Parts: sequence; C-alpha cells; structure tokens
Amino acid sequence: MKHDLTLPALEDRFLPPKHWDTKDFINPKTNHHIFYRTAKIENPKGIIFCLPGLSEFGEKYIETATFFNQHGYDVVIIDWLYQGFSTRFADNPHKRHSDGYNTDVAD
Repeated sequence: MKHDLTLPALEDRFLPPKHWDTKDFINPKTNHHIFYRTAKIENPKGIIFCLPGLSEFGEKYIETATFFNQHGYDVVIIDWLYQGFSTRFADNPHKRHSDGYNTDVAD
C-alpha cells in the first residue's frame, strides 16, 4: 500500500508574521548567548514582550505574535538561557536548567 506523504498547507495563522525576525545578543555580564524573535509592524500601539514558559521556544508563539500584530502591537519573544536557540548545556542540549531567578533576570 502506498501512502500519500504530502503535508497539508498550513493556515496563515500558523506561519510566521510578515516581519518575523530572529536575532541574538551576548550578555556581556554573563557571556550567555540569548536568542529572541521580533514581529514588528508600522506605527504600533505598544510592544508585547513574551517570556515563554519552562522548556518552550519562540516559534511556539507564532500564532500569538500574529494575533497581536493584527491588533496593532509589536511583539518580542525571548528564549531563556538553556532553552530554544539560546546557550544550552554542551553535554546535554535537551536539558532545561535555570541558574536561578537573578541570572534569568540579568540575561
């Protein structure tokens, strides 16, 4: 039996917004590499900062970013240290870890 492995087209709400961009910085105090995403529009009413939960990553919030863009807001989504594309444990990149609240806030 032959199976059709064609993926269905995704609805627009599941695709990155028009101005979706992945960026990064290195915190000079901690030397941690932190990734974040932006979804910016013209003349926003404000900025929504999204700080994902434990073991989550920015791309999980594409639909949320699209929603807020459609309602007039820029969106910034940050990967915490040790998750998403940010600095990970070299010996086990799948392990989520926190060095504590103060380190998370510093990054």
